[in-house]
Amino acid sequence: MGARERGSLRLSAIHGVRWTTASMMVVTGLGLVQLAILTRLLSKSDFGLMSMIAIVLGFAQVFADVGVSNAIIYRQDANRDQLSSLYWMNVGVSVLLGAVVVLIAPLVAGYFHQPQLVQPLRVASLLFVVTPVGQQFQVLLQKELEFDRLAIIEIVAAVAALGVATAAAVAGQGVYSLVWAQLARATVMSLATTMVGWHRWRPHLHLSVGDLRGFVSFGLYQMGERSIYYWAANIDYLLIGRYLGPAQLGVYTIAYNLVIVPVSKLNPVLTKVAFPVFARRQEDSAALRRGFGELVELVALVTFPLLVGLGILAPLAVPAIFGASWQPAALLVQILTVMGLIKCLGNPLGALLPAMGRADILFWLNVASTTVTVALLWAVVGRGTQAVAWAHSAIQVLFFVVELGILRYVVELRPRSYFARLARPMLTTTLMGVSIFGMYAAMRSLDVSDGLQLAALVLAGIATYAASWLLLAPSYVRGLRRMLFGRREEPA
Repeated sequence: MGARERGSLRLSAIHGVRWTTASMMVVTGLGLVQLAILTRLLSKSDFGLMSMIAIVLGFAQVFADVGVSNAIIYRQDANRDQLSSLYWMNVGVSVLLGAVVVLIAPLVAGYFHQPQLVQPLRVASLLFVVTPVGQQFQVLLQKELEFDRLAIIEIVAAVAALGVATAAAVAGQGVYSLVWAQLARATVMSLATTMVGWHRWRPHLHLSVGDLRGFVSFGLYQMGERSIYYWAANIDYLLIGRYLGPAQLGVYTIAYNLVIVPVSKLNPVLTKVAFPVFARRQEDSAALRRGFGELVELVALVTFPLLVGLGILAPLAVPAIFGASWQPAALLVQILTVMGLIKCLGNPLGALLPAMGRADILFWLNVASTTVTVALLWAVVGRGTQAVAWAHSAIQVLFFVVELGILRYVVELRPRSYFARLARPMLTTTLMGVSIFGMYAAMRSLDVSDGLQLAALVLAGIATYAASWLLLAPSYVRGLRRMLFGRREEPA
């Protein structure tokens, strides 16, 4: 790869980060607004029921594309026949899975002891008809690093979901408000990506088993890894929903989702761009090691202060955002912050290993993680949601050590070098955390409303964190500013 091509790839990646960051900020903000509105209009049980529905839908979606989406990005030479075969396979498998969800709805309701779950789950199965229409085009836009188009589509879809959810909740639709919102988002995403991609990658009526070879073998590992990871990530919902009921699951879901926002929203800003970039440098271990180190530092820079600040301010933030009735979620948020911090560091590994063609390592890592998670959470669920939260955090710490070993094996990234990349984010986050904790303790004795205290502490935290970076690493901050706000120019 020549200097011009490397420079162009780097500029494309930076352009992608800018657009994906903008999309993430808007979509996350709209999501929090939607959640703040719905927690005041819906019951805890409504959120618990939706969590039960989401478990089934999410697991079925793991199989919807037979794991080949990442294979399309990894393989740089896919032709029209192959893409057409993959498209129609994806549509067929998705529709079949939707039919399976309709059939098993009574069984799912029986597992959770919630007979009212059957109909909303069947309505939600329409996702498997809507999503595959545009899914491949979304993947191809990502492969071509066209994140500006994707960002605009994601924002429009989030606006549609917010409008539909609010209208349905006001109309007294209950759990269906959450179902309609998810369907609205998926429909807009699918139709918009199809409109953008149809003229460039229009599939023709062609389906050949021969075209699927290579893609499916890669995809099977991805599908296996995702399915196992999915159970590990959702076993807490399954156990709490069955043994503690929808109301407690609703509280746990709000706490878990609040902590997981930096992982599920912010990290993909970087990893979604990193995967196709890593894939283009998949034979250059030194470049991958250097790029991964930069990615980890950037992930920590963004997520560490958010999670530490959230952990400290949860007793103020939870009732302010969701209402006083959700106060029990605050302690769960504080416990799960440990899980969130470790999880955000492990997330970039999911971009690196598939880009190197090592989806098999992710598969076996998640086999081990799921085995430990199921065993431990099953043992503690009877002690309540706090015990489940502590167990989740302990598991993340254990497997973080394993992930460090994997990094040393695949790209020769030593733990010492890894933690050297984290030194600045850890120091600046510590300074921020100490400052807002001290202010929080001092302000509790003052006659100031919780809302004003929260606003003051958030602003103080932002100022302290920014000042710490400017003092400790001014050149790094200038580089980030150029990356996010500088002009995109092709190298000469």
